[in-house]
Amino acid sequence: LNYQHDTPAGTAFKSGTFAPPGGDLNPSNPAALNAFGDIDDNSDLGLDREVWGATLLLDGALTDALSYTSITAFRRFDSIEVFDPDGFSLPVFLFAEDATGEQWSQEFRLIFEDGGPVSGFLGGSWIHQEGQQRVPLQYDERAFFALTGGLLTDPFNVPTIDVLDQQIQGLIGAGLVPPIPFKPIHQEEFSNFEESDSFDVFADVTVEVFDGLELTAGGRWTYDDKRAATQALLVNGPSALTGGGIFITPTANNGDIIANGASFDGFSWRFVARYEVNDNWNVFASYARGRRPEVINAAGLAGGAEAEDIALPAETVDSFELGAKGVFFDGVLALDGSGFYYEYANFQSSIQVEDQPVPLTINAGNATSYGLEGQAIVQPTDNAYFFANYSWNRGRFDDEAQGQPQVFADNRFRLSPDHAFSVGADVSHVVPAGRISFRPTFVWQSRVFFDDNNDRPDLQPADNIQDELQDAYGILDLRARFDTTNERYGIEVFVDNVLDKEYIIDAGNTGDIFGIPTFIAGEPRFYGVSVSARF
Repeated sequence: LNYQHDTPAGTAFKSGTFAPPGGDLNPSNPAALNAFGDIDDNSDLGLDREVWGATLLLDGALTDALSYTSITAFRRFDSIEVFDPDGFSLPVFLFAEDATGEQWSQEFRLIFEDGGPVSGFLGGSWIHQEGQQRVPLQYDERAFFALTGGLLTDPFNVPTIDVLDQQIQGLIGAGLVPPIPFKPIHQEEFSNFEESDSFDVFADVTVEVFDGLELTAGGRWTYDDKRAATQALLVNGPSALTGGGIFITPTANNGDIIANGASFDGFSWRFVARYEVNDNWNVFASYARGRRPEVINAAGLAGGAEAEDIALPAETVDSFELGAKGVFFDGVLALDGSGFYYEYANFQSSIQVEDQPVPLTINAGNATSYGLEGQAIVQPTDNAYFFANYSWNRGRFDDEAQGQPQVFADNRFRLSPDHAFSVGADVSHVVPAGRISFRPTFVWQSRVFFDDNNDRPDLQPADNIQDELQDAYGILDLRARFDTTNERYGIEVFVDNVLDKEYIIDAGNTGDIFGIPTFIAGEPRFYGVSVSARF
């Protein structure tokens, strides 16, 4: 059983276009975030989330060769977050996300293993999930007009809403702006609903062909029954600026729920060969077909389309891998490495569409990823070991699919560095009362983009600058720990990001639609003490 309740401060959006009063545009420096009015009975920025879960695990032997496992699980969450998506001092936008969901699942598996050359398992699973996402949207039309009308000209001197209101009234009095009855608070809302049942039947068999050589084959059939719905409404009437919605187009009768559903099925599989060269090392090769199920795009339902007609096809990936693992010099050195090649079809991604607050899921076509991964561990004594990991992963969208140009041609995968490595050590020393250990780690990665569009101006409605990326950087962490001899009690002192490296973990977001992307900084230097006890 588990229960979790947390109330973090929420998402720290920072405008890259307009600085806070007396501040700058550096994402790692303070922002000027604010809430205005009362959105959905909440007036404070931040997140309030509760999660409940329960899991029942059963396993047992039916015969000497046949056993079973059963996993029954339930999970539910409720959360509401209020956030300032424009990331600067004016009350342009205030959004909230009220999300709930629950999931029931059951898996049952029979395992056959009698010590002979053949082993395997057979099973099935069922997952039922349902949830909804309701997003209230709130605007001050005066600030929105100033943003879209070009009245904000100095990034380092943003006027207050009162000063801005006086400027707008002056423009109206001079006949330069029509006498629009601006609403200090305009509210819209959209919701998505989903319910689905997924059934899987799977089997996997391993055969020892001869001493040292094992061949494995497995397959899975999946059936998905999905129901989706959408709703959109103007909460306090049409916008004075547009005569309708600013971000949304209401469903029929200003809030009808449009629902539809469809069923899908598909296969995935794997083949693996492993050869044990000797007691110290082995080599392996594998081919597998992975599958991400079809997606019903809720935005299409609002137009009255049938779910099966607007569903994105299942994403598939054919993966090939070849590698080796070994232990040498009486266990002092452990090495493993592999090379891989992935071919994607119907890659599911998203694009930002003008005048829509959430991205639209799309079929981005074909993509290819290939690379190398390696790891080395050196343990010269029982009290010290050192490790190093390196990966090269070149993930790109293809130029064409079925002879047609692709949306993201030649782009990198989001959040996928071409190169990454980590190094570290764990050195300990036994003392009369227990053990003292010291663990430094350093992690580095090359450049990443935060969206599959790679922030290209030709793929965005209003953003003409390619700056939503994080260049190569590394983070150094340190840990020092003391454990009692029986390991019952422990105390640890830690410092994360020792060098206080500035970096970002996200960029773009809602403001990107209007050419004012926001940035979210990574954690600065963070230090503390943790105490643990085991009973």
